[in-house]
Amino acid sequence: MTFAGTFQIPTYAISYIKYGDASGLDDLDVELIDGFIDSNFPKGFVVDWHGIDAPYFSSNPEFGLPMDVVDADSYYCQNIHYGKLYAFLFPYSFLRCSNSGL
Repeated sequence: MTFAGTFQIPTYAISYIKYGDASGLDDLDVELIDGFIDSNFPKGFVVDWHGIDAPYFSSNPEFGLPMDVVDADSYYCQNIHYGKLYAFLFPYSFLRCSNSGL
């Protein structure tokens, strides 16, 4: 995995990023989240969330208006094998990679 950076992700986007659950989001919210993902991670990504239970205010999140965010260490998908070892090493992370990114 190649480290992409630590991003300040608005709390409203976490459920959509982790589970694909867009309930409670309007079309603009989904468009902003998808635009961020598509422009930064075209082949998919791995997220290791930090402080998901303790969000903090940011005046400059990665997308959207100033609001509470959590930090997300993000990694590009490329030429790696995901399996039980990955789940053991990163128990609080989320994996979303396309087949072409593996």
